[in-house]
Formats: sequence, C-alpha cells, structure tokens
Amino acid sequence: MSVGKFAFLPNLRSGAAADADLAGIRQRLSYDLEILGNGSVQGSAVPVSSDLMGPGDVIGLDPGQIMRVEPEDANKGFEPNYFPFVQLKDADLPWRYTLDSGAVNRLTPWLVAIVLKRDEFSYLDQGSALCPRIEVASAEASLPNLAHAWATAHVQVDMDGVSGTPGEVLHNDSGRGFSRLFACRKLEQSTAYTLFLVPSYKVGLDAALGAEPDPGDGAALAWNHASGNAVILSYYYRHTFKTEGGQDLEALLRKLRAIRADEADEAGAPLWVSGENVGYYEGLVSAGYIFPAQAALRQPDAVVPKTDTPDNLEDRMVATLATVLTDRDGDVDGKGEDPLLTFPAYGARYAAAEEVSKQRARLGFWFDRVNLDLKFRAAAGLGHDIVRANDEHFAQLCWEQYDEILAANQALQQLQVASILARRLDAKHFSRLASETAVQLSQPLTAFVRVDPSDDTAPSVRMRFEQMRLPEGFTSLSLRRTLSRKPQRSDGGGRVVPMAALPGDETPSASAKPREDGALWRREQRLAEGGARGEVAKAMEGIFNPETLGQKPRPQVPGAVVGSYASAEMAKLVGDKLVALPRQKADHLIAGRTATEEEVGGIIWRTPRVPEPLIDYLMRISRDGVLSNAAALPENTVSFYEENRHFVEALMVGANHAMNEELRWREYPTDMRGTVFSRFWNRGAAPEDSGMDDIIEIREWTKKLGTHSNPADADGKANLVAVIKGEVVRKLKDPLVVISIAAGDEWDPNTAEDHDPVFFGKIGRDCVYYGFDVSRDFITSDPIRDRAYFAIYEPPARLRFGLDVGNTGIRASRPLVPDEVLAMETPPALETWDDLSWAHMRITDADYVDFSKRLTKPAQETKNYWNQNKQSAGLARSFWQKPLAALLPLGRVL
Repeated sequence: MSVGKFAFLPNLRSGAAADADLAGIRQRLSYDLEILGNGSVQGSAVPVSSDLMGPGDVIGLDPGQIMRVEPEDANKGFEPNYFPFVQLKDADLPWRYTLDSGAVNRLTPWLVAIVLKRDEFSYLDQGSALCPRIEVASAEASLPNLAHAWATAHVQVDMDGVSGTPGEVLHNDSGRGFSRLFACRKLEQSTAYTLFLVPSYKVGLDAALGAEPDPGDGAALAWNHASGNAVILSYYYRHTFKTEGGQDLEALLRKLRAIRADEADEAGAPLWVSGENVGYYEGLVSAGYIFPAQAALRQPDAVVPKTDTPDNLEDRMVATLATVLTDRDGDVDGKGEDPLLTFPAYGARYAAAEEVSKQRARLGFWFDRVNLDLKFRAAAGLGHDIVRANDEHFAQLCWEQYDEILAANQALQQLQVASILARRLDAKHFSRLASETAVQLSQPLTAFVRVDPSDDTAPSVRMRFEQMRLPEGFTSLSLRRTLSRKPQRSDGGGRVVPMAALPGDETPSASAKPREDGALWRREQRLAEGGARGEVAKAMEGIFNPETLGQKPRPQVPGAVVGSYASAEMAKLVGDKLVALPRQKADHLIAGRTATEEEVGGIIWRTPRVPEPLIDYLMRISRDGVLSNAAALPENTVSFYEENRHFVEALMVGANHAMNEELRWREYPTDMRGTVFSRFWNRGAAPEDSGMDDIIEIREWTKKLGTHSNPADADGKANLVAVIKGEVVRKLKDPLVVISIAAGDEWDPNTAEDHDPVFFGKIGRDCVYYGFDVSRDFITSDPIRDRAYFAIYEPPARLRFGLDVGNTGIRASRPLVPDEVLAMETPPALETWDDLSWAHMRITDADYVDFSKRLTKPAQETKNYWNQNKQSAGLARSFWQKPLAALLPLGRVL
C-alpha cells in the first residue's frame, strides 16, 4: 500500500520576506526606485526601504492554521517513543517572522513546540498578557535548546502527479505544502503531557506577555536551556495527552488474533426470541415456540432457518392479512368506514398481491415470507422503526426533491406543446417547401443534423455538403439576406420566380427548373438555335467576316466539380430533426424516463430517493441488529462473518413500506410503489451512483427473499465481512484493511491481488467491520485457500515520526509475524535509517534530542542525514516511521 509521493524541505520563505534582510527586531526590505520617462531613467535611483513585521508584532495564532495535532484528541494513549507535533496550514509560517540570518538551511523558526509534564509547569493568571501564560519550574530540566530549533521544523510537499523540484511545485501551487513543528523529547510511559506552541525569540515572548519589545534584544532567544531558573512563557496553542505503555502500534497489531472456535459460538450467534404469545390474538398460544432473531451479519457457516411459524398462528395471520389486502386503501366496502387497525402487509403494493400464501412462504418467496415468517417480519419491523424514529428528517429530504420533480413536469409539458407545434410546422410549412429552399432556409441547423440519425459517428449535413464541394455561399444565411433585398420578377402568373437549383442536386424541385414560357427558357432556346442574328448583326456583316460572325464563340470558364446529392433527402433529415428537437431536449433535461413515459407522455411520477445507508440508523436502535451478541466479541480479535441478505432485504422492505405510508399521510404525490431507500451498507458512494445500491427496485422483485442484489454485484453472493475489535481500533480509529491474494506460495505486496472493502462501519468505539465483494466459498477454494491473507495497514497518509525503542528492523517492509518487541541494550549498527532508535541518540538533561551529535551513514543508505551538514528535512526523513502491515492467513481462519 503506497504512502504517496512527498518531499521534505528544511524551511520556506516566500513573498517579500524572502528578499528581506535582518534589521534589529524586524526584517527590512530594501530596493532602489527608478523613475522612467520617455523610455529612459530620469535622474538617479532613489533608495527605498520598508520594515516587515517580526516576532515582536505577533500576539496570537489563527486557530485555522492548525491542520493536525499528533496525538489526536480521541487517542486513548500515545506511544512514548513517538514525537508529538503540530501541522500548520501555511508552508512558510514558522519562518515568516524569523530573525535568523545565518545558514539558509538552518533557519530558526519564530515559534517552537515543547512538551511538559504536569508537574513541570503551572498556569498563571493571564493578567495584562495578550496570550495565556505558564511558569516552567526549570528551563534546564524541561525545555529544549533553542539553538537547535531549526532541526524541529520542516515543510512537507505533495509531489503526486507533478514534476519539478519541491520548491517549484510550491511556487506553482502553495496548497501542496504545509509545515510541521516537532517536540523531539523522549517521553515517559503512563504520563500526562501538554504540548505548547511558544515564541522562540525574546521580543516575541515580550509581545505575547503584553510588554513592549526591546529593540536592543535583537535576535535573542526566549530562554537559556542551561539555566536552572524558572521561566515565564506565553503560548499560542496547547494540547493535552497521555502516554501509555504498550501503545506502540506494532505491539497492538501483534496482539490481534483470530477468534477461537469456542468464542465464535457466542458473538454472531442468533438471539432466540419467544413466540409463544404474539400479543395480537387473544387466547392464541404457541407453547414452547421460539425463533432466532436475525441480524445483518451471520456466522460464515450459518444456514438461514426455514419458515417455521406455528400453523395455528400462521392461519390466523393469513386471514388477517387477507383483510388488510382487501382494505389496502382504508375502505373495505366503499362506505367510508375507518381503516382497519392491524399489523401491516409489508410490501403489498410492490408485489401487487391479493393474498398471502403459506406455501409460497415456505418456498421462500419474498412477499409471503416477510409477512408470515416471524424472523423476517421482525427484521421488516426494524426498518419500520427506523422510519418512525427519523420521519421528520426523511420527509424533509423527500420534500426537497419535490420542487425538482415539479419543475421537471412543467418543463416536460412545455416540451410536449413544443413537440406538437414542431410537427404542425413541419407538416404545414417546412415539408411543403421546395427541397433546395428548405435546405437553404435550414442552414444554421445543418451542422447538428446527421446524415444517418441512428449513427452517432455519421457526418452532419453541413459536413456532407463540404465533402461534395458545394460552395458554402449557396446555403448560407448571407445569400438569403442578399436575395431578400434583390428585386424579384414575377413570372406573369403572380408568383415570384423561385431560387435556382443547387449545384449537384439530383432531385431539384419542379419549380427550380425554367418555365417554358419564361425568359430563362427563351434565352436557352435562342442560344440552342444559333444565337441572336438581328438587324445589328446584319449591319455588321459588311465590316466583319460573316462566317466568323456566325460562329458565336463563348468564353471557356472552368466549372467547379461538385459532387452529387439529393436535396430532398437532406430536407427530410432537417424536417425530422425539427420534429425531434423537443423530445431530445426532454431526454437531456429529464433523465431516466421509461419507454412508456416517452411514448405516452403526460405527468411523470418520481419517487424521492434517500441515498443514506440505513445501517447507521439501525445502530442507533439495535446494536444486535447489526451483529447478534456483539458484546461477546473478545478483545484484540479478528473474526469473519457473512452478509445476511435475507435480513437486509426484509429490513429494506419494511423501511420502504413505512416511508411510503408516511409520504401518503403527508400528501406527497406518490403511487406508493417507489423504492425510497435502496442502501443498507455504508459504501461511501455518491448519491447518484446507483451501482452502489444494495437492492434493485422492490417492485421488480419476483424471486425468493435474499436474491435481489444489485446487478452491479457480479457474483450476487453474500459478501464476506471482517470484524476487528481491540486497542488497534481505538488507536487508529479506522485501520486500512484489504483481502490480499498472493500470486505464489510467498506473499509479496508488489504482486499480490488486493480486494478493497466495499462497505465499512463501526459497532461501538473499539469495533469496526469491513465488507468485501468476495464470498467465503471463493476464499476457501483451492488454491486460493493457502494464498489468501487479511492485511491490516497503518493509514499511510497519516505520517508519524519518532524513534524505535531499540529493536532493529522493526519497521521493515515485511509483514509482522507473531513475536515480541524486545529492546536492545546496546544500539546495533545502522543498516538503514528505518533502524534508527533512541539508543542511537544523545539526549539533553531535559530529555530532548541533542542535534549536535553526528552519526555514521547506514550501510544500505546513500545519504547521511546526521553528518555535519544535517538539516531538518533530512532529519525528518530519518524520524519518519513507515506504515506497518500485519497479515493474517485467511484461508485457515475460515
């Protein structure tokens, strides 16, 4: 599992501060101002300078700058070998007001992170101070050496998907970087600490305390770490936490184990419910009858019990439900009587059922089983209870969609009117035009009309004209405008002479040909008979050779080669497009119309959709509805279950039935057959992504209960679900897990096939579950059985920093194996920087890392981060703790 691509920088100065020089207790920006006139410098350059704000001007820190704090508030305990730190939003913030003008890679930040034990300081009354105050009993015993503050701050840059140096990346996109401040102190176990952000310069401390900064202090530091005296500090931010022994993530992962067979009989086993007296039928008792209550998760080898409702109870239920189905609309005989008050026939409108059948219930058909099998009637009742407990919230979500449905119907009605008008326009006017006239009039539309409407890749009519080399002017808007201004001659019959045929047209209209009694026809005839030989020609015979005069020479004008086409076909395509435009716009504006709705038209009915997963609501009313007897799960265990599709579908029927009843009561326009809820598991999917739904439309159900999964689920089998309970959940909150199938006999993360979870959730603060789109049968099949692993990863994006407790290779890339974490008495030789431990460090009297120490380059490394040129970016890399991975052989567990 990749941690992404990132880089560290030792510091960052941007904007005006990057060009400023130190001037007392501030930075000063100096430059020469030149005045240009007529393209040349006028006079001498004028020196200009401006002081920038320094640490003595800072009196607080914007809380919005705090991106992340390690450890987080919810952590039960913090590993004492890790470093607490604060991440700041702005990458340049720790050095923005620095007074350090020394080595460019070792700039002292103007604020630093410190951690103090509860007995090392006391809170003081703020008084006139601008920031809260504390008194540290001894700087020598509790505070770091500020001369090494440069080593505790760095910049992290996200380099995923970009090229260039980290500095260039930040210059182009400042949002790709942030800064981090460490408190590099060795912590004690089971101890309460407070993390503070405090000024590192004396002038910054004076300003925060409400005193006037003394320019004579210059870049003096806020305290002397060698002094045993008490120090009064002000702070910009604080965060409390507690360390605990054994909270190292590796140790927690090593504690995890597979649940034993004797333990599996408790967690996930069904809870038995008495059905002797259901309380509805007076005097009806089914002696000794109990049934197993179902839950969303079931044990992998569990079989869903058959319908076993006692006959005497089942017969009475069939009779009652028959009355309910007859009285479905609340009026049995049409006399306006009050509706029958009884238990509901869940899903009756979806099934369009007239009766409930005992035989079909025993065969497993969904409608009959949900209503007659008490196991699944109880599950449907949970769905009903979810709606009743959250009816206002769900109703609000539905009404928010009502305006969209109303607007869609209004737009649809307008488009239906437009469709009628378009058909009449085509029939009465456009289709009656001469084909060449229709083509010329529709020139703006020809680019959007395909010559083959059934082929989305076919060229448009305009492209076809271009292919035929038809001059664009013959079908252009400008030609029509020119002709509309040109005087047009009547043909003698009172009508205007039409436009001539288009070049290359194989199907010109009759009106485009010259009339036999018209001027054009007579001209052609005279030319065909030998031309005009009138009195003028006779008079000129004496001057010119008569034989030459009668030859009628004509200029040879090269003609354009125009392909052939049929204007009638093109006009027909345009006419069809005009008629189809309203329908096409309706398809674009109103997605998802059925073929019947498109053909019949009229008002469309849409069921409001609530894309929220119901599992979250189920957890609030019944934890056992998710996993029976979940409290019996042993601590620090991994167990596996299967999705109970029967339970999920029954609950979804009950919830949708109740919601449609609620919408009807609230006078929401609905046919009560829509599926309002289609998601049970939390898949983290977008609301519009129907591929992530758990069920198809209930009105389309025709099979047995538990068989109506989403078609997007390729195998349609119950998903395998992993449940983790223990300290690692409290530590990481949401560990990353995958089912990993090794390519060979040995597991290799680079070649293994990973199956990510498709849904996830929590059963309490220390228990999480992950659902995978693989079945138990697949995992236990050969040869998958011996190659399947359950992998648990530390979230890679949550970078953590610290030092190992002394064992070498503790964070190698190999998965963890059951073993103890042992501390080495003497530091081993470093092979890689990942082996760096506290045993390699020199620490101060206050237990902070002494950064003056140098280390030899590890044998397998190419860079030495701890030589005489060390800087904070390299130190951060050496402190970085690579994410851990733990593997559990899955085939053997199942």
